[in-house]
Amino acid sequence: LEPWQRQLKLPELDALAHEAASVNEIKRHKRFTVVIGNPPYAGISSNMTEQAQRIVDAYRFVDGAALNEKKVWLQDDYVKFIRIAQRSIEVPQVGVLGFITNHGYLDNPTFRGMRQSLMATFPRLKVLDLHGNANKKEQSPDGSEDKNVFDIRQGVAICLAARGASGNGIGHADLWGPREAKYEWLTTHSISSTKFATLAPDSPYYFFEPQNIDARAEYGGGWKINEAMPVNSAGFITARDHFVLDFDKDELLERIGVFANLKRSDSEIRTTYFAGCGSAKYPDGDTRGWKVPEARRRVANDKQWRDRVRTCLYRPFDERQIYWADWMVDWPRPELARHLDIPNNKALITTRITKDTFSLFPTRLPPGHKSVGAYDVNYVFPLWAAPAQGSLFAHDSKVHPNFSPRFVESLAASLRLEIEGPHRLPAGLAPEDIFHYAYAVLYSPSYRSRYAEFLKSDFPRLPLTGNLALFRSLARLGEELVTLQLLESPKLNHPAIEFLGGRTPKIEKISWSKNTVWVDKAQATGFKGVREEVWSFHIGGYQVCDKWLKDRKGRTLLKADISHYQKIIVALSETIRLMAEIDQVIDKYGGWPGAFAGKGDGNARK
Repeated sequence: LEPWQRQLKLPELDALAHEAASVNEIKRHKRFTVVIGNPPYAGISSNMTEQAQRIVDAYRFVDGAALNEKKVWLQDDYVKFIRIAQRSIEVPQVGVLGFITNHGYLDNPTFRGMRQSLMATFPRLKVLDLHGNANKKEQSPDGSEDKNVFDIRQGVAICLAARGASGNGIGHADLWGPREAKYEWLTTHSISSTKFATLAPDSPYYFFEPQNIDARAEYGGGWKINEAMPVNSAGFITARDHFVLDFDKDELLERIGVFANLKRSDSEIRTTYFAGCGSAKYPDGDTRGWKVPEARRRVANDKQWRDRVRTCLYRPFDERQIYWADWMVDWPRPELARHLDIPNNKALITTRITKDTFSLFPTRLPPGHKSVGAYDVNYVFPLWAAPAQGSLFAHDSKVHPNFSPRFVESLAASLRLEIEGPHRLPAGLAPEDIFHYAYAVLYSPSYRSRYAEFLKSDFPRLPLTGNLALFRSLARLGEELVTLQLLESPKLNHPAIEFLGGRTPKIEKISWSKNTVWVDKAQATGFKGVREEVWSFHIGGYQVCDKWLKDRKGRTLLKADISHYQKIIVALSETIRLMAEIDQVIDKYGGWPGAFAGKGDGNARK
């Protein structure tokens, strides 16, 4: 990845000096028409010199415009190697590229500029997706086992591309199954004997995977949630959950107190709390921007250190205590927390790129970056936005609904309503109505199945209806859903879930049978009255009934814990019922996509 440079002398390392000199001459004088290999994959690249970062500059643009997003994943080493190979073949104007790499660039929105650039260089390009992504828990379409061809968790793909020969477009093929079956298939097939699906990648994403064109156009008419609700942020990242998070505030403060006691050595603190944490470069708890000695001094000198604990949403229905200080939490997202500090505010949490099932959950608390998606970064969209900091303009100086003016205009046009009131919303609608309508639509089982392939690749899109009665019905169901999942519904006050067991039940082994969730090995202690569909219900990557208990394994369930878990079970049961009712209401008004044939088009903003 390094450019040509004048070779420095390497005393007593003649062989290495000779090799380095030869490489430099090759870089300086030679041209290549064939580039093949298996470059390294490293999302957090160590090759971050200014020169190395500029290697992928061409991938920072799509359709002539700069990517309007953080582009950290473009710095992955394999992306840099692909770009160098591409540049090498562009010079002689003829050549072949053959790489096996991470397969994330095939459909991740961040790589849309990369895909467009590769299409411009290589008129003929074939990708064979070998899958095997353990992070996504990939399975073959028939549900059978799918394994990686390497001993890694990241799925991989082969890319074969040609420049200068007669081209026949972009092709895609999949290979699923056990490792041995993939090896056998690969040794008996060539590019000419492989059946590739012909792709026509187009703006704005240029996907290198097949897409349902008709459904995509239908889905594309909706509003991307981040453009409808422009104030949003990823959830916080602590980089040390085990240390700054706890179930109990007193236990957390006791731990922080020991950490801040400078009479104890740094070595003792590292051994007690951070042994085995970190990396080879930053061992025993340190990270690139956080060091144990510096953090200890900061806490020790903080007269308000005991007041810095607040409640956060760690997982679905799982509130924890967090030591909320930017010198203890790597990315506390203060720009998000100030919005959630508005009294009675709430937010929806969803994902942009979904490796697992689509996730959506409400919160009134700052959530973590994996609060509702086990493998995907979570983004938070508050209903109300705080005033812009330091603003001199009246419209930015007060709390306001987090809806863009163009989205509001589009919604008003769909419903044929005038825009009025202090917040300039469609007549007769409150901000909560719009929030709850969106929540209900995104919880529709038909919506999730109909647009499943698109929900994997970007923020969800919200279709608008032109029927005010349907809008209000969905808003009512969405409000009921949100209230249940925030555990604020009166339906949760008397849960019909019986707890079996003694006064001090300890969580040993979680299982389910006979409509009961058991928490002990003997299956004598547990929660009776839990249907299988409730036990199996997932929010994002989490099987909620199992996950909540598993995170507390070894702890004794207090009376408040038992009550809380009983409420979770009722909330999930009611969620399942309401999801079915949402689809029934949509079917009553014409189903998909007829019920959402409103005048407001998410693409109209362009």
